Amino acid sequence: MPANGPANHAVRAGEHVDVEVRVDLQSGENHEVQLVHRRRGEEAGVIGGADLVVEAVELQGSGRIQVKALHVQNPVDEPLLVHGGDLPGDAPQGEAAVDGFVQHHLPDEEMLKDVPMTSNFDIPLYDFLKLHALTLDQHVELMAYCKEIGIMYLCTPFSLKAAYELDEIGVSAFKIGSGEMTDIPTLQAIARLGKPMIVSTGMSTMEEIGRTYNALVEAGAEFAFTNCLSEYPPKYEDVNLGVIARMKEAFPEAVIGHSDHTPDLYTCYAAAALGAHIIEKHVILSKQTPGPDQSVSIDFQDLYRLVDGIRKIELASGTEKAVHKDEKGIREWAFRSIVSLRPIRAGEVITQEMIWSKRPGTGIPSAKMGEIIGRTAARDIEENVLLRWEDLAE
Repeated sequence: MPANGPANHAVRAGEHVDVEVRVDLQSGENHEVQLVHRRRGEEAGVIGGADLVVEAVELQGSGRIQVKALHVQNPVDEPLLVHGGDLPGDAPQGEAAVDGFVQHHLPDEEMLKDVPMTSNFDIPLYDFLKLHALTLDQHVELMAYCKEIGIMYLCTPFSLKAAYELDEIGVSAFKIGSGEMTDIPTLQAIARLGKPMIVSTGMSTMEEIGRTYNALVEAGAEFAFTNCLSEYPPKYEDVNLGVIARMKEAFPEAVIGHSDHTPDLYTCYAAAALGAHIIEKHVILSKQTPGPDQSVSIDFQDLYRLVDGIRKIELASGTEKAVHKDEKGIREWAFRSIVSLRPIRAGEVITQEMIWSKRPGTGIPSAKMGEIIGRTAARDIEENVLLRWEDLAE
């Protein structure tokens, strides 16, 4: 039961409520949430570790909160492509600086009813899509929300008709799933709509990717390929991140990215370091939520770490090797100079036994030791001091 306020108490904007309950989302799924603080006059909470803003809540007698509107606050500044296919009606939407996309399924346009099942589905795929596919009106609503919060709305059409419908509502680009990568007639028709395409390449050979590449180049399409493995979840040894470099070389007209189905972040970080310009990742509200993408999804706390990590990798990915400003002070004490190992009298010829290298690096660099051996001391030199050029006779 709520720790603050009786059952059926309406929580007003700006009113603090300290309560641990379960959220009853419109989808009927339950997610653990703890309301702990306020932000900008609204109740804030935590779901799976992510920072949320609850726009309107009502505490009910069952000890549940009915959430009217909920979205994720994720303070990142640059875009990253993130898969958002597991979004129930009023569930949190990513308000990070990411581009979110969902899927547009018209089951009768894309498959026969007896498509074989895979282990990540509990019911036949056709039946699953009939139950859960978003309507076009829901796509319009999601696209409007994405525009409101300043991110790009992308969507995967799983049939040509779905692509035409998305084009009519004004999507700015298409995401093409791996299953359609070799469907060149459909891809050529989508290309004629004149919008950019991001094409995943799971289950495909380099030869098949090359055929699609040539067809899209010939069609004048602006497009990207993402290295992808259609295993759910994948074996790490099957991911083959080295393919990113091969694709960049083989397909110079395409932007190359990485579509990732691992349940963690490591391969995404590596892909970014290897030059992937797009990262696709499935995002789920809670890793405890059952569903076909549960085993391949990250939550919003992971998403924050992913974006933050990739931004840092991008900053660190330069190719210039130079002595940077903040290194110069360290260089002075950390580098090594030539020092005397014993007193050296004026007129003595310097031998290896008389000198070696020690810190700091403010004397004659140790790399020049060969130039010092055989020179004559111009003055008396004490033991364990830096040698100077003026200590040596011409």
